[in-house]
Parts: sequence; structure tokens; C-alpha cells
Amino acid sequence: MRPGPVSTEPRRSKPYQERNSYRCRIFDGQGGQSSVKATSEQDAIDQAEEVLRCLRSERHEVTVEATIKQYENHQLDATENKPRSVITTTIRLRRLFSATAKEAEAEVELGRPLAGLSPRWCERLYVALSGRPCAACKHVSPLGLRACERCGGADLGEPQMAADTHRNMLAEAKTFLEWCMAKPRRWLSKNPLAEVKGVGKRNKGKKQLRADEATKWLEVAFQLADKGDDRAVGALMTIAMGLSGEEITQRIVRDVDLKGTMLHITDGKTEERRKAVPIPPDLRPYIARACKDTLRLFPTSEG
Repeated sequence: MRPGPVSTEPRRSKPYQERNSYRCRIFDGQGGQSSVKATSEQDAIDQAEEVLRCLRSERHEVTVEATIKQYENHQLDATENKPRSVITTTIRLRRLFSATAKEAEAEVELGRPLAGLSPRWCERLYVALSGRPCAACKHVSPLGLRACERCGGADLGEPQMAADTHRNMLAEAKTFLEWCMAKPRRWLSKNPLAEVKGVGKRNKGKKQLRADEATKWLEVAFQLADKGDDRAVGALMTIAMGLSGEEITQRIVRDVDLKGTMLHITDGKTEERRKAVPIPPDLRPYIARACKDTLRLFPTSEG
């Protein structure tokens, strides 16, 4: 078979039979070609698509962080979503895709290739937000288990996020990955979060905001924060960082660390609540403004 024409994007040929197997040719878009062989047509297609996915990722240097930024720009330019709603989605995506990172390693985690997001790894990311940490070994096990899947310990703590919060994050991340799969991008051949199911019961005991109501709430909160209202900053931290009101009001200025990129929680009610939480880039200017010559980050009437 003669080589196919050179194209600007990697592509594959249709599978063709070769004795007792099927072969697909792959054109890298720069004049080179290779092939994969399998026992069935569909297996040949799947293998070829996997190679194409890696080629596209390498060609465009598609990292998780770079893709999130492109998705943010797409939402701002091509959808009717309001800017503050887009920012909140971006914050949530960064939080989920760096969920297994420790303290200052979030940026490194987000620098991973998008093509490296396997179904197994994505499941671990969601478990990191929705699972229960072991008091003995700190490993986070899926919510339904009664004992730690690593050490067998039965002393499991509570999830670091409410079910509503991490289930909403999961839904937004699935939508984001579907966008990565769509034309003309095709950076992913399959959605690695497709089979991950949300866990935990949603809070039905209190009235939840509708999507439009939540968007309006975020807009007002950012407007108030822009005007210097630190109470609005605290409210935004509950959504963007998954913190409780008490965890926010108890913070002191020295808890803001690593040039304003990390917030230490030192007095949580349980061991798993005592942690360092990355401060989302969109909130850093507001929290930096709150670092005044006072003991508390957000002073109250009681001090």
C-alpha cells in the first residue's frame, strides 16, 4: 500500500485484512507512518486510536492544566456562561484533577499529560475527594468500605467534602472531558471518568440553589469581594476550597503559606481535617488582601 498523503493532523487508515489479522496504518501528520495489527477490526481501530491520542497529545503538548485553560476560554467565548460561573468551574476542575497531590504539588499534578488520565487514575482522584481516610495509614478508601483497603484498619474518618460538592465536581469534570473528546480536538478517544459513579447521599434536608440561582450567588459574592467585603471572600472559600465556616474564621495570617498559594488548617475537629489546602489562583488576591497586621485572617467582633 502506498503511503497516504501528508496532513496537518495525525490520522489512521481504515482497517484492512492481512491474512488472519487486521491492520491499521497511522500517519503522524509530519510525513511519517506506522501501523498496528490486531485479531479483529475493532481491536485494530482501538489500538490505532490510542496511538493517535498520544500523537495528538505530544503534538499540542496537551497537559491537564493547559486543557483546563482552553476549556475556560471556550466557555467565556463560545457559551452564554457568565464569567464568574466559568471561574468557579475552573476552580473545581483544578481541585478534582489534583485531588491526590500533597500540599504544594498541585501544579505538578496538573502538569501531567491529558492523555495520561486513565479510568483507574480518574477513579482514584474522585475517591480522594469522596472517600474515607484511614487514621492509621492515611490511605483514602472508597466510601462504601468499612475497613481500609490498604491496611485493613477499621478507623475511617469522614470524607473531606460534602456529597453535593464532590458529586457536582464529578459532573463538571465529565462534561469537560467530553469536550476534550469532541471535534476538532479529539485529545481523548474515551472519557476516563465515564464509568465513575457519584457516591454519597445528596443533602435533601435543606433547600438547594438552582443553577441560575447559584450563578447569581457567585456573581454577587465576587462583586462584594471586589468591593473589599471579606465576608464574601470567606463565602467563596467554602465553595472553592471545601472549607467549613469555622475552619475559615479560625485561620490566622501565618496560616497563609508558600507565597499565598497554600492555607494550613491546623485545628480541624478530626485528623483528616487538619491539612494544607491549595488556594485557587482566583482567590489569592482576596486572601492576600486579608493578610493584615492582625492575628486573625478574618477578624470577628469577638476577635
